[in-house]
Amino acid sequence: MSTEHVKLEIPFSASDKRQLQKVLSPKMDSMKVAAIIAEIGAQEALDQALGKSEPRTLTEQRQHRVKSLLISGITIREAEVVVAAIFKIPPSSSRRLIEATAARFDVELLDHILASAREALDGAFFDNGKPQAWEITVPSTLIRKWLQEEANKGNQPPPRPSEKGAVWLLPDDTYRHLCAAVDIEPRDPDAER
Repeated sequence: MSTEHVKLEIPFSASDKRQLQKVLSPKMDSMKVAAIIAEIGAQEALDQALGKSEPRTLTEQRQHRVKSLLISGITIREAEVVVAAIFKIPPSSSRRLIEATAARFDVELLDHILASAREALDGAFFDNGKPQAWEITVPSTLIRKWLQEEANKGNQPPPRPSEKGAVWLLPDDTYRHLCAAVDIEPRDPDAER
């Protein structure tokens, strides 16, 4: 069975682009986000017309949309901003919706969670002056919770907050355990000095 693609053109004016950019992070590509949103909306409408998908509640509908955003290439970090903008909800509600979506669609979204965790661990910095010497930047609550749960599963001390906002501290054993969990090679602390 062959698959055909439906091509759509949706008007998106310069003023629409500016309006979307205002609610997104300045670093985000508003055209990319608009294209993803349009594609998700069109797919959702087509699925409903074909009887493939009929969310029963507003929460289910929102969770399906969040899952579609993540699968379509919006990172978990970006999703916190995009979800708040789309649904006109505060950032804290956006984070809770993303967490609920990740819990509901854990299998479908695991690769995206692992990619974000991998990115955080790949950017780790070793600071010899601290007892929990590895510093990682984890801007997403969802990823921080995943890292903490993964450390607990391995009987490792969980990441601890630093005094630098989204920066978290890890002892070397926890860092190595988490690197193994996301399938990346841990760096040598001696090379970091």
